[in-house]
Amino acid sequence: MGARKPKFKMGDVVITEEIDRLIKSFPKFKNYVCKCVERHSECDWGNMEEAEKKENRFAIKHGERIFSAYKSDRYPNIFVVTERDRSITTVLCAEEWR
Repeated sequence: MGARKPKFKMGDVVITEEIDRLIKSFPKFKNYVCKCVERHSECDWGNMEEAEKKENRFAIKHGERIFSAYKSDRYPNIFVVTERDRSITTVLCAEEWR
């Protein structure tokens, strides 16, 4: 069973240095990151308010930034962000968001 096709163009998927450091320190964290990216690509926005989910649905149709937030009791909270031009999707720790 292969990975599902994303419901929108995601471009290159990149991770921040902090995500990379966490993956190297906690190898199982990589599975969590991959699962979050997969959920993002399937329009499962994670821990978002309904209004934010509605914004993401609008963003897909109108070429705006798509934003997901995932919380875990085991791992740091992470964000997955696809830029409006769909050239790149970035995975970062919530603490890195500015």
